[in-house]
Amino acid sequence: MQGRTKSSEGAARVPSARVVLAAGLVALIATTVNALGAWIPSLWGDEAATQLSATRPLPSLMAMLGNIDIVHAVNYITMHFWILMAGSSPFALRFPSAVAIGLCAGVVVWIGARLRSLPFGVLAGVLTAALPRLTHAAVEARAYAFDALFATVLMAIIVEVLRRRRPSVWWWVAYGAMLAIATVTFLYVGLLALAIGVVLWWRGVDRRTWAGWALSSVAGLLLASPVAWIALHQRGQIAFLATAGHTNPHAILVEMWFVVDAYAWIAWALMAIAVVGWVRSCPRRGSPIDPVSIALPWAVLPLALVLASDAVHHDYTPRYLTFAGPAVALLLASGIAELARLRVGRVPMAALCVTVLVLCVTVPVWSGQRGPWSKRGSDWNDVAALVSAQSQTGDAIVFDESVDPSWRPRLALDTDPAAFAQLRDVQLVTPYAQSPTWHAQTRSTAEALAAGALEGVSRVWVVEAVVDGVVGTDETSDLRAAGYEIVEHQRINVSDVSLWVRVG
Repeated sequence: MQGRTKSSEGAARVPSARVVLAAGLVALIATTVNALGAWIPSLWGDEAATQLSATRPLPSLMAMLGNIDIVHAVNYITMHFWILMAGSSPFALRFPSAVAIGLCAGVVVWIGARLRSLPFGVLAGVLTAALPRLTHAAVEARAYAFDALFATVLMAIIVEVLRRRRPSVWWWVAYGAMLAIATVTFLYVGLLALAIGVVLWWRGVDRRTWAGWALSSVAGLLLASPVAWIALHQRGQIAFLATAGHTNPHAILVEMWFVVDAYAWIAWALMAIAVVGWVRSCPRRGSPIDPVSIALPWAVLPLALVLASDAVHHDYTPRYLTFAGPAVALLLASGIAELARLRVGRVPMAALCVTVLVLCVTVPVWSGQRGPWSKRGSDWNDVAALVSAQSQTGDAIVFDESVDPSWRPRLALDTDPAAFAQLRDVQLVTPYAQSPTWHAQTRSTAEALAAGALEGVSRVWVVEAVVDGVVGTDETSDLRAAGYEIVEHQRINVSDVSLWVRVG
């Protein structure tokens, strides 16, 4: 590596207690704020997959992973043990994600403080905790929050490596191990090995550093390769993304990191300012690393490669780039730092105003992500509450089975069985815990009637999916033919609930 500059000579020193304290406080506050309201939204299909997979007995879970969802194996197995301790309520399922985003914000504080200054690090950490894509991940019972955390830790390790003349081999061991864990958790995070290669090239590192990166990257990716190999053979389970229409300007420029247009306009302007300021400072290869030279490859290269892959396989969705969210926060902080040069007296008024504006735009997004129907409109909490309050022991219940498994209203029962305990589940064939997939195997209402499952049942609850404002299927025609008539009906949000009573 080239000789150290004066600014980097103290780089190998242990960070001050102020940096550690600031990172810890930001992590704690970010966790608390993002955990607020996590219990409010109904679970939705992806979260149901997490809950139903993680609550299986381990042998059943391992058998399922051999068929589907190997890419979620780390998440499901970890959540299995978490659920044993904390339960499977919506808050319990989502709280680990809030913690992950809090820790992610704390690590960004560390990176920003090491690369620029403590105030800059705190600003970047706050923007990380408030980035709409990350505030969404914080209340999602999936692994996306951990993807962001692991990616950020990976970058923090590289920052520490580059701040040392001769980093210990243990830094490379830590890098390789974290790369393996991050890649197994989400395969696309493995692309960061290439982004880090770009960072090293820009820094102009020596052969020793190149060798450390190459050997550790290969080792980490090889450790993750069995999961990647199995995932390749399970690729058909995400074939539906080919028709989802996510590769469009709005999905990439807005939904991917910013969720709403107002935030996106501000954010892209700030990132442009950051890049222009970086270019104007005339950086050249061999210059000390800075937030922009770390964040640009982190954000841009994985996105470019994912979109290139999508051109062939059509499997892109905006959530896939959640792990680049902290890089975006570093770029936003860098843009605000550039605006801080514009002062009114000694006050960086432009930077203060933009920071306040960004946070103000974030508040309604954060609040909206914690509404009762904020998870793709899912209203399972309302369905469970309605049926639990009005049903009687011995009533039967049937569900619309015509929609995709992740949208089936039956998941209201599977994710909250206590609310439906007094009803007869006449469609169930194989419970989810014994099924080769994450969801239960069922039969139609007509098949249940033919099997005599409704003999002696005078009241039947019907829960149907509402798709684009229209009930997805007519489960009720078979009940009507069997002598039942509707006596109550309620449309909630994406579910239609009715009560049918046998006549005569």
